Amino acid sequence: MLKIPYHRRRKGARRVSWESDDAAMACLETAVCGKRRLMTDQHAWSPEAIMAAYHGQSHAEAAFRQLKEVDHLTVRPP
Repeated sequence: MLKIPYHRRRKGARRVSWESDDAAMACLETAVCGKRRLMTDQHAWSPEAIMAAYHGQSHAEAAFRQLKEVDHLTVRPP
């Protein structure tokens, strides 16, 4: 897990620093393994709207995968 503190009084690139916390990462791997954490900048959206957008994206990607399949639109004998 990364810790990313922001230092307001520092100038330029020194405002942001990061460090790795191996103990916290091990805890996350055992407690949260297999789950996804979604991040968004859409603060006005409800959690339901965020989930709907996330699931909608996977449906759109699946549709594009089908369109790229060679056998998807071929005509087959009955």
